[in-house]
Amino acid sequence: MEWNHFGSKVREGFHGPGLEDVRVKRNFENIKLLGLLRFKPDCGENIFPYFDLVLGPGYVYTRTNIRESYFDEPIETFFELDEWAFMYGFGVGNEFILSDAVILDVFFRTIKSTRIDYLTPSSVEFNSTTNWYDLNTKSSAFNHVTFGIGLKFYFDTFLEEFYNAL
Repeated sequence: MEWNHFGSKVREGFHGPGLEDVRVKRNFENIKLLGLLRFKPDCGENIFPYFDLVLGPGYVYTRTNIRESYFDEPIETFFELDEWAFMYGFGVGNEFILSDAVILDVFFRTIKSTRIDYLTPSSVEFNSTTNWYDLNTKSSAFNHVTFGIGLKFYFDTFLEEFYNAL
């Protein structure tokens, strides 16, 4: 599971006779629930290359909160635009054994999706004539590339090594 926040937009002030003086904040986010299939051959003592296939649903949404001020509880919270997409991708990586308890993981992954409608911070503008927002929906695939470096710990072995060092 992966969650991304790809922007937010806040407008404070007069919003017409119905809402008066409020704070409207939009969060532009997505969630991916991707299954992972990994092929990882044993190539030696300390190096383990792998190949990943990921696929599953993705959910892209704009969540809006209306409050009287920054510190107040929301008057209203709702999803302004939300849509599901099918996502799939491929990745490669390499795990390096640093000790019995620590592994360094370096990877590259690309993810593609079906075409979806979504909003971005630049596609939402306040219209002073209507006293509300014009939403200029964007439509495209939600594709991206990820590069990562991570450390993996085997805690039972890590704690054993730590206590032995004391």
